[in-house]
Amino acid sequence: MSTVALRAAWERELRARLASLLRSLAAGDDAPPALRFKAEGIAEAGLALGLVDAAELAALLDAIYREGCGAPIAALFAYAAADCIDVARTRVTLPFAMRRAPVYPGPAAETG
Repeated sequence: MSTVALRAAWERELRARLASLLRSLAAGDDAPPALRFKAEGIAEAGLALGLVDAAELAALLDAIYREGCGAPIAALFAYAAADCIDVARTRVTLPFAMRRAPVYPGPAAETG
């Protein structure tokens, strides 16, 4: 597989995984952390394999968030997509915000 084809396959996979997560969040559903971590791993693999550099990955993440959420990462989370990427450690941390779970008080504990 050529580098161009590998890059295209990698991008399709990253887009598909993030689109699924972002749809769940937009619908108010939970997004399992394992799926987020897998998407982060795919992004990290792109960096590690040299398929993208940090600037390209940041632009791609912004585009995916814009498509899925209607705004780039900076508008949603108050920090830039580039801040999600730690090039020195080849780490990517994807920002997500889920709705707070409803908390209902349990019955009072009996003391005595």
